[in-house]
Amino acid sequence: MSFFIGDRVRLLHTKDEGVIVKLIDDQTVEVAIDSDFDIPVLKKELTLISAQETQLKNLKTPQTSPTALPNPVPNAHYPAAEKPKMVLSLSGLYLALVEDNRNVDFYLMNNTDVQVPFALYSRSAKEIQRGELKGLFTGILEPKQALKVHQNNLETLNQWESYLIEGLFFHKGFHIHQKPMLKHLVINQKVFDAKPIDVPMLRTKARLIQLDEDVEQFKADIELLKEKLFEPNQPTIIQKQSDVKIIKTIPDVIDLHIETLQNDWELLDKSQILGIQMAYFIKMLDTAIVQKFEKITFIHGVGNGVLKNEIQKRLAKNIDYVGKIRTFKDAQKEKFGYGATEIHLR
Repeated sequence: MSFFIGDRVRLLHTKDEGVIVKLIDDQTVEVAIDSDFDIPVLKKELTLISAQETQLKNLKTPQTSPTALPNPVPNAHYPAAEKPKMVLSLSGLYLALVEDNRNVDFYLMNNTDVQVPFALYSRSAKEIQRGELKGLFTGILEPKQALKVHQNNLETLNQWESYLIEGLFFHKGFHIHQKPMLKHLVINQKVFDAKPIDVPMLRTKARLIQLDEDVEQFKADIELLKEKLFEPNQPTIIQKQSDVKIIKTIPDVIDLHIETLQNDWELLDKSQILGIQMAYFIKMLDTAIVQKFEKITFIHGVGNGVLKNEIQKRLAKNIDYVGKIRTFKDAQKEKFGYGATEIHLR
């Protein structure tokens, strides 16, 4: 049986239930058990819990009506609201590519327990340069739901535009906060060289691309922030905003050479490469602004100057960064030659 991140499963020997949070190898997965710990489990020791069974269990859970609450007693101490004991599947959002004759159907697959409002865009090289997008589809994915959102012709694969998918994660009640998803995709021949697998949600074979694969890194960032903000035995100090130290999660020198950003870069054309580089440049610059960097340097190399021109053209327009960028210039030639741009932030 095939298992995917986000699947709710039951252990055959203990009858415990949990959610698959990691695929360790061909035979083993990591399961978050409802009693709040993660364990490695052999796939042969698991059985999949159907979406219908999960929904039935939720319906049987007694709901407390607000009108049934007793009148508060003065000076009484009430326990805090109890968090749900069931582990929520918060990771498991996929793009599924299904071949239909010579066409390829695009499905967004939500294998999580939360709602996902989303938008799908395409971008040509010229649109990337102008900072434009072409909207293709928008909607709300319910938990354990798949939607067909696009179709393209496989014979024109080398002419496909790149895609951008935005998504939010919503659940009414307690859950770990998920950062909004922004995924840039370049779909090329290497994707279709992979063998399609059975996807029960679609009842057919498909090639899957996980869209929220960086969720674990985000959780790690949250834990780091907790450690920094809530160190034990430290007095509580109310600080002025100017005294608050911002935790920086990216370096102040960013390499934009395509071989550092994309493993299969040799299969991409020039417009796709430029699109990936510019998308990463914008993401890192936005992060530097949020984290209050004084300056950040981007290494773009010399080459034919296309990437450097695109970066400096965008900075010169300054439409998206009014009041945030003080100046920019070629970085120190002794250190970077003529292949880097240094940006000073406010």
